[in-house]
Amino acid sequence: MKEISEKKTSSLEKIREEIDGIDKQIVTLHAKRHDRVKDIVELKKVNNIPAYHPAREEDLASARRRKAEQIGLDSDYIEELYRFILRHSRAEQSEHMTQKCVRPGAKVLIVGGRAKWAGTSNTVSAKQVIRFD
Repeated sequence: MKEISEKKTSSLEKIREEIDGIDKQIVTLHAKRHDRVKDIVELKKVNNIPAYHPAREEDLASARRRKAEQIGLDSDYIEELYRFILRHSRAEQSEHMTQKCVRPGAKVLIVGGRAKWAGTSNTVSAKQVIRFD
């Protein structure tokens, strides 16, 4: 009986070691991603491009969600994970950029809330502003 228990413990430890190795790879890959984000910041600075690109973020989150569905992962979890990663990336980019919002002259779509445009009697709702480039 003790021999069976030791085999189970040994198998458990082996699997845990594999998971630890995978986790290390995830952290290493995240560090590589972080380095590339730094490169993006520099390019955005030089070209006067705002940190926030909502269409790009939506495309990324949707693509990661579809990939999760294709390989049998919880797509809600993967989408939430990537939205967290993207929020963190955007916050970090914003810390290093002078232009942090919508580029002057850009077209935007306003969804929800309440606001009044200057010089008009039009009242609109605004919860989210989405820029179109």
